[in-house]
Amino acid sequence: METFKFQPGSSCPSLASDLEEARQNADFADVQVTCEGGETSIPAFSVVLKSRSKVFAAMLKEKPNAIHLEKVPLEAAEAFIAFLHSDNCPHVDEELGLELLRLAHVYEVSKLKSVIETNLVFLVNVENALRIVDAAEKFEATAVKKKCLALISDNRDIIDSASFKEMKAENASLAFEILEFMVRQQSSSRSIGKLPAPVFSFGTPTVAVTNNVK
Repeated sequence: METFKFQPGSSCPSLASDLEEARQNADFADVQVTCEGGETSIPAFSVVLKSRSKVFAAMLKEKPNAIHLEKVPLEAAEAFIAFLHSDNCPHVDEELGLELLRLAHVYEVSKLKSVIETNLVFLVNVENALRIVDAAEKFEATAVKKKCLALISDNRDIIDSASFKEMKAENASLAFEILEFMVRQQSSSRSIGKLPAPVFSFGTPTVAVTNNVK
């Protein structure tokens, strides 16, 4: 049987936009999603939630018409559910981006995770690199983590900050990984022979991370 496919740019409405419009109709949506505060419910289609997330599929077996997103602010919850129904993601700032990264990880939505990673890479800066690298490690965002490590390595003042001291206390393995990465970066530099071997204070007792390149 012959089929006809609308070309990009067609004036005809897309399935995604029609689905999103229908989701807002109380007569059609069969699931209500609540989040932090619980005052506002977000309409959704169970078939979409089940098909986009194995985690949601399991949750809806127990409660077919309701899902609660624990400790998720309303803005992030609405953006998350909208993405599942339309594949459209709003412009994200640091806060929303990190929250959506967490949701994509927890509910195993790989496509959203990829989209958010792409956005977060461009949001990393000297002020937020430690916070974002911590989230990137927890939620397995490899590209974001690599960007953060490179930026921290290029800005040594970051590891002298109070925030890095807190990281050493709360996530020692990641803090040590950052120091190791910095040593490797310096080792690969052509001018490493002219630089003193870096020694980092790492709590008590002191652990020296040194470089033996001649």
